[in-house]
Parts: sequence; C-alpha cells; structure tokens
Amino acid sequence: MAQFSLNALVLIVAFSLHNTAGIYFKIGGVVPDITLIALISISFIEGQVAGMATGFFAGILKDLIHLRGFGVNALTHTLIGYFAGAFETSMIANSYILMLIVGIATLISEALYVSIAFLLSYQIDAMFWRYALLAAVYNALISPFIYMAINFFYQKTVRKRSLEKIKNGP
Repeated sequence: MAQFSLNALVLIVAFSLHNTAGIYFKIGGVVPDITLIALISISFIEGQVAGMATGFFAGILKDLIHLRGFGVNALTHTLIGYFAGAFETSMIANSYILMLIVGIATLISEALYVSIAFLLSYQIDAMFWRYALLAAVYNALISPFIYMAINFFYQKTVRKRSLEKIKNGP
C-alpha cells in the first residue's frame, strides 16, 4: 500500500505539472503529456502490476478533468501501464530505447482513446494523427529527463525505507 501511495504522489505531481506548467511548453498546439510519461516511467521502475494500477489511477485523474467519456482514459492508461511494465528498468539502460517506447506508447494511447471515442460516437478531430505524431515526438524527447527525475526520487525513497526496515526490523 505504501508503494501505491508513492506512485499516486508522483502521478499527482505530474498531473498538476501537466495541467499548470505544461501549457507554457506548448509546441504546435501540443502540450507534453507529463502524466503519461510519469506513468510509463513508474511502470518501467515498478513492473506490470504496479503499472496497471497506476495507469488506472492516472486515467481516472484525466477523466475527472475531461468528464466526457468517463472511463476512456482509465482504460487506455491501464493498458499502457500494464504493457509498459513489461519492459521494466533492466531494458531501459539506453535513453534511445526509452524515447522509442514512450513515443510508441503515446501513439498507442492516442489511438486507443480515439478508437473508444469513435465506438461511443464522439466527434473526432480530423487533425488527430497530426496531433498524435507531434505528441509522440514531443513526449519522446522529454521522457529521459522525466524518467531520470522519477527514478532518482524512487531510489532515494526506497533506499531510505529499506534502511529504516533494517534498523527497526521487519
């Protein structure tokens, strides 16, 4: 439970940054999806089960803001978190691999969202693919920095908790 609380804290910070400071980094009408990048980073660090649970939480946060199609983000982010967790930290030694995975995950997330929205008869913007491609590139480019920050935070908090357990006993 403590680990999920840590994941939720990281996501709430990322979500807040996305919705406040993110607008100042808009390029071509696209705001970087800091929440999605944080979700993928957490999934790499914690694995599939934590990625899935964290993805659901991230999706619910986004659904609370958008309200239309409630649950669509929860479903797409749960799937992204689960599949991103399959890569875990051992495969992300190279930032180019991380960037590639984040770019592909962004495209998949956008495609899943639009597919579900289409099935629910929502109107879809004709410029969707232009937006999705730009978002994928943008997210991929900033992902190493966000991943490094989150990984640093996790290393400090997990190591501190491990030392406290050793000192105080199980």
